[in-house]
Amino acid sequence: MAVNGGSAHEYTIAKLHTSDPTAILREVPSANFQGMFEPASGVEAFSACVEAVMIGSSAARNFGKCAAHIATLARPTKQGLAYSAVWTEEDKSIRLDSFLSDRARAAVAPPSDQVAIMEGRHEWFKGVAFGSFDGSLDVVDARGAFPQVQLTLTAGGKTIDCVCRAEDIGVIGASLKQRVRVTGRAIYDGTQGLPIRVEATEIAPVKGSSDFTRWRSAFEPFEPAEWGVE
Repeated sequence: MAVNGGSAHEYTIAKLHTSDPTAILREVPSANFQGMFEPASGVEAFSACVEAVMIGSSAARNFGKCAAHIATLARPTKQGLAYSAVWTEEDKSIRLDSFLSDRARAAVAPPSDQVAIMEGRHEWFKGVAFGSFDGSLDVVDARGAFPQVQLTLTAGGKTIDCVCRAEDIGVIGASLKQRVRVTGRAIYDGTQGLPIRVEATEIAPVKGSSDFTRWRSAFEPFEPAEWGVE
């Protein structure tokens, strides 16, 4: 409604799977738009609003009440369901959890509250960047299609919340309490130097020993031998 000036689409359930449970929604232009301009996709607008919510961008306000609805939609249920998921494209998914709900509530907070939150804090980078982080996997929640892990950084010992893929379960299980390198899409909110979440695309064990004693005396000063002259 925000991107089209009113309700422009009708949504129906194209397919329903009760075993997982999953629903596939079909988006079709409303009959009220026949003969008029092609309405913007509500699915694409939802995805764009989620992106703005995650990084704390003011662009989230351009989507009307969408951010407020995201806050409600992503809020964990009292029945113990930790999260759900939405696929807006075949290879693009959104994890609806308490993290997203909190980010959405912050996005729709009055400007005065947002200023108060940021007051006295250094303004760091805000946005999304692709990066790698070295640390150990200490806490794992393997439920569902998007397992969640806590990465304790090798440098500094601070922790980063990471969301992984179901196909990474094998690597996660074998690397628990071990040193790994997590690579993925890092989300920064501008309040700190570290990301508030990493959407991992790869988890790789860091091979090799951390024992550096084998290098003892290897870097001591030495005098190069004189070259012979024929």
